[in-house]
Amino acid sequence: MSDEDFIVTGESQSPLAEGDDFEEMLEILIRLAQSDGREFLAYLLSMALMEARNNPAQHTYLSH
Repeated sequence: MSDEDFIVTGESQSPLAEGDDFEEMLEILIRLAQSDGREFLAYLLSMALMEARNNPAQHTYLSH
């Protein structure tokens, strides 16, 4: 399975955080990656979380 095929399965409710809390969303994605055995992806997401916490005033991501 490639990273492009990463599908999140779970409960009927969305596992994502409410609102625009970027750090909380990253934490959820880290837990999902770890539970699926994708340790390197979890590591990369952890680095992104550390960067987001170091620069809280510089949220430079595109909304969808």
